[in-house]
Amino acid sequence: MHKQALAYAFAALAPMCAMAFPGMTIHTGQLPRAIKGVPYSAEIRVVLDGRCPIDDVRFSLASGTLPPGLQFSMAGLAGTPREIGAYRFAVHAANSCTATDQEIEVLVTGRPVVQVFPEAVKMQVIAGDTARRTEPVLVSSTWRSLPYLTSDPAEGWLSVRPIEGVTPDEGSPLTGDRLMLEIDPSKLEPGVHRQTITISAWQAANAATVEVIVTVAPPRPPAP
Repeated sequence: MHKQALAYAFAALAPMCAMAFPGMTIHTGQLPRAIKGVPYSAEIRVVLDGRCPIDDVRFSLASGTLPPGLQFSMAGLAGTPREIGAYRFAVHAANSCTATDQEIEVLVTGRPVVQVFPEAVKMQVIAGDTARRTEPVLVSSTWRSLPYLTSDPAEGWLSVRPIEGVTPDEGSPLTGDRLMLEIDPSKLEPGVHRQTITISAWQAANAATVEVIVTVAPPRPPAP
């Protein structure tokens, strides 16, 4: 009888605890982008302030609609999204003592497409010249804030240096990140030299390429 009375008492106090001591905050408002048809998992970060027992937090839908194919997990949201779109919903997080709601957004989109301009860089230099030549290439994507990688040059006369290594942020006036191609003519013999640089990104639908073509003229004859 004593145990049953305690159970009733705890059950009655739980809502009061939740009202008087919220104790729980959801620190996630925007989830990472999801890609249609690609398995997805994202954490919904919950912080407890210590006034409430730390135990398993459960998530449920308070309002709105989850992206089709995604559902709540123990950590947050998981699944394989089936439809492209921008989704806004309210998540309800609760444990045995307290609960809270928070609006969250997630964007389901297609794979990012990497673009470069120009796709070919042509230079003319003179053999033996020690002055390095630099040409920029613009790297952009259908995704903003997309980190990208470049392949290493196969030969030492070419070096590659991204300015940021990521496409511009949302709202930036820039259309792309500059990728600097630097040529060292002193390492080249007369003739035509070619290299191809590949630009790729995680989960991208493609890999873009830049062809670098350098025509090296023979050294100028000495002045009489």
